[in-house]
Amino acid sequence: MPRWVLRHYKLFDADMTLPNGEFHHYDSYGVPCCKDCNSFLGDNVETPVSRLLKGRFDQVAARLDDKAMLLLFIWFNLLFIKTHLKDRSLPVHRDSRKGSGKIADAYDWPDLHHIHAVARAPFVGAEVDPAVIGSIAIFPVNDPRAGETFDWIDLTAGKTVAIRVGEVGIVAVLDDAKMAQQAIAHILYSIDGPLTSTQLRELAARMAVANMDLQNRPVFGTALSLKAPHKVRLWAEVDPQPVFNPFDPPRFGEIMAFALRDLLDRLEIDGDRGAETIRAHLLTGRATFIGDEHGRFVSRGGTLLP
Repeated sequence: MPRWVLRHYKLFDADMTLPNGEFHHYDSYGVPCCKDCNSFLGDNVETPVSRLLKGRFDQVAARLDDKAMLLLFIWFNLLFIKTHLKDRSLPVHRDSRKGSGKIADAYDWPDLHHIHAVARAPFVGAEVDPAVIGSIAIFPVNDPRAGETFDWIDLTAGKTVAIRVGEVGIVAVLDDAKMAQQAIAHILYSIDGPLTSTQLRELAARMAVANMDLQNRPVFGTALSLKAPHKVRLWAEVDPQPVFNPFDPPRFGEIMAFALRDLLDRLEIDGDRGAETIRAHLLTGRATFIGDEHGRFVSRGGTLLP
């Protein structure tokens, strides 16, 4: 995580939950980087993004023109690839007697090539076609009961991330060329108020599963010019109408249980509490914190849909 995030949200001594369920200090969750590259990314990505996301939700929303959305999308890809690179040095088990594997051993690195290409676009001066930008949903977040103003969730299988910075919540799918959002458009349009941190994570889970269900995936590529080698363009070929596999409740349940794994003891579903009970409800794939049985947005509490 960039230093400006750690500084603004007082995260230097805070812990993040790793994919294996272990905790790690934000302050030491970094990857090696040479001085020149670090300065370049700071000047051309981190500083502009920190200004873009500063302030209230309405102030941030007013800044989100096409150029800002592209920068934000590149930033999400950069955060994603950096955290996955860090996982190459982190053991799956703290007790070496249980194995010596690393968290990143489970990652399909060729499958992350496109995300890496987007992340490095500013460094190589690449032009990014608008079609490359994935689904991005931005909503106000108001969750005083959470006691936190920052959150980050990474759903690797669905190439989806979500971040909360103050009262701004953003979910981004990194490799769907805006197709996944069409699968859950009815949910996105039903939201008519601020989200809680739980609802933001559920939205990330739903967008991740929609991306996993996408059959006619976009094709991405890099165009180079022999006459002008310095000109690089990232492009996408996208079918006009996305096709999705049928919704799979158990798989969605697994993604939800992972997305909310560190919040289970705080949640309530149809009056039930307790981490194990809540996890069992989530695994059915019928639990939601966003809407009721009629698809209407709800501000608090979870329910099991029929």
